[in-house]
Amino acid sequence: MNSQYEMRAARDHYQSLALSSRLEATGPHGLVSVLYEELIRSIDVMSVGVGRGKNLAEEPHSDRARSILTALDASLDFERGGAVADQLSSVYRAMQGQLRRSIAANDAAMLAQLREGVSAIAESWNRIVR
Repeated sequence: MNSQYEMRAARDHYQSLALSSRLEATGPHGLVSVLYEELIRSIDVMSVGVGRGKNLAEEPHSDRARSILTALDASLDFERGGAVADQLSSVYRAMQGQLRRSIAANDAAMLAQLREGVSAIAESWNRIVR
């Protein structure tokens, strides 16, 4: 049991270092892409957890997904972004609500809908910035 914990801790530490390195090497547009990727990854981990009978309210990736959605919303430039920023803010807030409902219901189907929406926005974003 202890070795499992140590392996998980080492893996988590490595992933954290890898993410930190990616964030340091990217500009603001790349940062948004990384946030989308990490949000999708967190939703995927939560979906697997639901399939294994885990309670999403106790899943660390639930907090991570909430934090990422909050960061995406907070990063919007409403002065320069105008109506697009307003619309994205509404979408991010709707996604936060969907995430809360998914966690409360421990519902994989609701998470799948959320993932689909995040993926669509991420694909659009990546087409714009690349």
